[in-house]
Amino acid sequence: MTAFARRLSRRIDARDDTGSALALALVFLMLFGIYVGVVLSFAQTSLRSTAAVRDEGATTYAAGGAVDGAINAVRTDLTAGVDPGTTPIPATSCFSLPAGQLGNTAPVTVTCRPRSGSGAGATGSLRSQPAQAVLSTASDVDEGITMSAGADVRVTGSVLARQKLTVPVGATLTSTTSIAARTCAVLGTATPAPQCGATIPSDPAADPAAFPATWAGPTTYPTPVGTLPACATPVVRLSAGTYQSRAALQAVLNCPNTVIWLRPGQYYFDFTDAGTHELIFDTASSVVVGGTESGWTPNITAAASVPRPTAASPQASACDRSAAGVELVFGGDSRMSVRSGSVQLCALEPSTTATKQHVVVRGLSSTTTVPGSTTGAVTGSTDTGAASSRKWLNPQNATVVDGSYAYVKMPNKNDPPSILRMPVSSPVVPAGATVTSVRADVTEALEGTGNMTVRLTPGNGGAPTATLMLRDCPVATPCTNTGQQTDSVTHTGFTTAAQVNGMSLELILDNPNNSPVEAWVDGVTVTVSFTAPMRAVSGSSAAAPYVVGSAATTPLLAASGAWSSTSQLALRGTVYAPTAVVDLAQTGVPHVVVDRGVVARHVALRMTPAGGYTGPLISVPPTVQSPRRVLFTATDASGTVLLSSEVVFADSSGGANGAIPSVQTWAVR
Repeated sequence: MTAFARRLSRRIDARDDTGSALALALVFLMLFGIYVGVVLSFAQTSLRSTAAVRDEGATTYAAGGAVDGAINAVRTDLTAGVDPGTTPIPATSCFSLPAGQLGNTAPVTVTCRPRSGSGAGATGSLRSQPAQAVLSTASDVDEGITMSAGADVRVTGSVLARQKLTVPVGATLTSTTSIAARTCAVLGTATPAPQCGATIPSDPAADPAAFPATWAGPTTYPTPVGTLPACATPVVRLSAGTYQSRAALQAVLNCPNTVIWLRPGQYYFDFTDAGTHELIFDTASSVVVGGTESGWTPNITAAASVPRPTAASPQASACDRSAAGVELVFGGDSRMSVRSGSVQLCALEPSTTATKQHVVVRGLSSTTTVPGSTTGAVTGSTDTGAASSRKWLNPQNATVVDGSYAYVKMPNKNDPPSILRMPVSSPVVPAGATVTSVRADVTEALEGTGNMTVRLTPGNGGAPTATLMLRDCPVATPCTNTGQQTDSVTHTGFTTAAQVNGMSLELILDNPNNSPVEAWVDGVTVTVSFTAPMRAVSGSSAAAPYVVGSAATTPLLAASGAWSSTSQLALRGTVYAPTAVVDLAQTGVPHVVVDRGVVARHVALRMTPAGGYTGPLISVPPTVQSPRRVLFTATDASGTVLLSSEVVFADSSGGANGAIPSVQTWAVR
């Protein structure tokens, strides 16, 4: 072995493990540090997640608690969560949970939205009838529900006076449910015992805003009615619309031995003529029927043979409860008094419909301006052109579209215009209306080259309007008579009823070219669009407090006298006059007088039943509502949805509205 090899061998043999532990320690520390960092990172993430989950849990818990509170609030109020009949159905706030109540850092609000048909009525419901059979909405402490000595009134349903109930000695008031008032002066008999001074419950009938679509009055102005029919037998027909002349309508009501038939629709009485504005029904030989006829035939059945309620047939009716009827709407100081004769009215909404209030007599509680329109034909057409103009043949044929024509031919342009003038006796626009447009529809045919224009002259003697082009036949494209067509022009220059009522219309045929033009006019109609106020009940009908027999305070609806085979009042619907008075004083009655409740500011009950009759004089149908179905939505202060739940509220049978909630869905967002 060489010396170099020996030295190298000694150097290799001299190596040992010195320093390796340090390296291992360093590696361990490095790996441990990484592990600890990872563990700490997971721990930090876990802590953050725990905090977030805890906050989310608190929010969800608070949202659930808020929805529980809303369900409990809706549960016992059977009017809450009922479909109001509007489209779309609005969501309303029904519960609020303040911040910090259930660990929540922000307030939680719950809204309730009824599902379509929620709480709909099978027979009657709060959307189609009052909650009470008799309800006084009076605010005057001396008004409410008053009876006269000797009166005996039986009611199917409850009786409620928001102020005073007066039952004097000798009077009897009987309800199948309850009698309540803020104050009571009961010296006679009231059964069951009145609840006096008790908290007055909420009632949609007293607050139509609770069910705006079902209690709302007319939204369009009923078509004004002009000339009324003369007396005739066996029937005189009246049409729905606006009546402003009490004298003209009273003359019809005075027709003897006649069926005065108010055909289905809405009748608005706002009398503006001189004298009293009280409609009086006092013709014993006549029958007033409002609505679809039942059990009699118009033009054939005599008044004496028309069905009417009697002791033997208390349900008999000359109007069909299941078909469209009438709604008598009173505004201003207009009112009605039934003294004799048979008056039978069925509500505009038929009894088979339970989604709207079935009002048969309404006193408007507020003045509203609504749109309206009326359409009528021209009358008395005459040729009024210049002496040298071409004359219209058969100008009277231009009044009605019936296939008969007025005709004129202009051979050349040297002829002056041919003018066909037509007075407009209808339509009639009510006083106080603001006219928005007048449209003339002319059914005609033109041939050749020329044009036809329209000009209106106002009824108040003002200057004629500018002529408007109805149809133009230029030389380049002459008209060819291929049959009649209807062309229209709209005048916007008229603004008042005085300008429209009594106006006249002129059709002007002109030939500016040197070629013939011919015109055939079959008929003209005129449509007037306007807005007009429907006035609230006023005058003595709105005066308070009501005093029986005082001319200063008169009822909107009064019924008096002794019942007989030819004298009765039967209203198949609700009497709704929350700012007026209803005074029912007919005696010896063997049937229901009002079968869907009375809502009035003051109600005077002075009726008596016929001997042997044990039924009610005023009633409401039994209220049977389907279960309510309500969507509850909980949101935070920013409007973020936290939770939603759909709940059904039913009775113990599960088939009707009640206070037992059943959660259908529960979704946390």
